Amino acid sequence: MERNMNKITAVIIDRDKPARDSLVEFIKRMDVVVLGAVADYTAGFELVERTRPDILIVDLHPANEHGFEFVGRVSRNAPSVFILGISSDGSSESILKTIKSGCSDFLMKPVDGRDLADSVSKACRMRVNAPHNNEAGSIIACLSAKGGSGNTTIAVSLAFAIAKITGKSTAIADMDLTGGSGGAFMDMDPKYTIYDAAINSGRLDRSFMQGVLARHKSGITFLAPPGRPEQAGAIGPDTVRDVAVIMGGMFNVTVIDAGKGLTDKNAPLLEAADIVVLTGIISLPSIINMKKIVDSLKVIGIGTGKLKTVLNRYDKKGDIPVRDAEKTIGAKFSWRVPNSYIEAEASINRGVPLIELFPESEAGRSLAGFARQVSQEIISSKGRTAHAGQTEVYAA
Repeated sequence: MERNMNKITAVIIDRDKPARDSLVEFIKRMDVVVLGAVADYTAGFELVERTRPDILIVDLHPANEHGFEFVGRVSRNAPSVFILGISSDGSSESILKTIKSGCSDFLMKPVDGRDLADSVSKACRMRVNAPHNNEAGSIIACLSAKGGSGNTTIAVSLAFAIAKITGKSTAIADMDLTGGSGGAFMDMDPKYTIYDAAINSGRLDRSFMQGVLARHKSGITFLAPPGRPEQAGAIGPDTVRDVAVIMGGMFNVTVIDAGKGLTDKNAPLLEAADIVVLTGIISLPSIINMKKIVDSLKVIGIGTGKLKTVLNRYDKKGDIPVRDAEKTIGAKFSWRVPNSYIEAEASINRGVPLIELFPESEAGRSLAGFARQVSQEIISSKGRTAHAGQTEVYAA
């Protein structure tokens, strides 16, 4: 079959023939090219591997684990495919299981034509935002075990250091939706924020994001958090995930401040990230929270291969031995950043990242070392070094 590269393509898998035929008719009316419609997962996988459609519509049954395993296999082998899971079970457990398996969207059966059109539109936007060379930039999500752990200092310093080390296009996204203050760390107060992306979700694509992002004098690009706490309610997990995916296609490296603790809104960020940095300090509440988060991350498939635990404000004379903290958490610290509280406070008050203002401090040198380690992983990772030489225009 000759494929029209200007049209969206789809594959449909549904064991119910009348439902399958109905989906085919719906999809064709939307000017989508149907590459095939089959009844079982085995034939469906062969079809996806052979045709690499833009959209895969797959019927899922909560009691049939093979369907979810199939989705996971497709999402790993063909990450550019937009997978739309459909099911007659609309329970929250079913929806969560569908999304966690690797689906990009979920619809209830029988499928409503308008809802299907919305999903197709979303797939179209993601196709436009996909990197032209079929590779994605690296996403690093920084998560705090507890407020006051220095997560934003880590995230901002990491981004600045990686940009300097690699020379690659780098962005910072402050997605701490209720307490984000990343702009203050860089003396920035952008006009637009992630809230503007949320209330314009129907227009959310690379072109729109160019108008929302702001440029720091260093060349690093910044996405600001909501300007007011009440705006966080308008920003759902879908927006958070879509923004991360778009930025991952625009820049070599996107460092995300994912805020404090594991939530329904930052979980999609952590799942989409190539590296998750969990920051804590040597205090009992922080250690307990780190253990909870590490255990929860394992449940959603984020293990030691992707997770880096960072001990910030490390002091050899601390009350709790590091070995005891690691035993409680169930993981060794990937990196330790020495306590440099005075320098950290000064950098925040001056609006200059610690690693820029005090590069020779103990913390500055340690953060640079951590950035070199992360940069090496980014460079050596397969398919994670694209997008150099991009030119974008941003609103101030």
